Amino acid sequence: DPRHLTETIKLAGGDPHGALMVGDSQTDIDTAKAAGIPVVAVDFGYTDRHVREFEPTLVISHFDALTPELAERLIAAAR
Repeated sequence: DPRHLTETIKLAGGDPHGALMVGDSQTDIDTAKAAGIPVVAVDFGYTDRHVREFEPTLVISHFDALTPELAERLIAAAR
């Protein structure tokens, strides 16, 4: 149930339809996918399995790889 994610986004003044999740766990990825929110997984987190196995929208190895332009493209593609 992704309500905790979508409600948190709303409480922060955001719109879930314009959001992007960045995470490092299966829970992060599964929650974002269930909410219809694109998810960028980092491969340097704290999981014993590679995040690619959880089928995120994208995997990055450094936060510098997530540019504003890339984030905008991922959000637009999910709409």
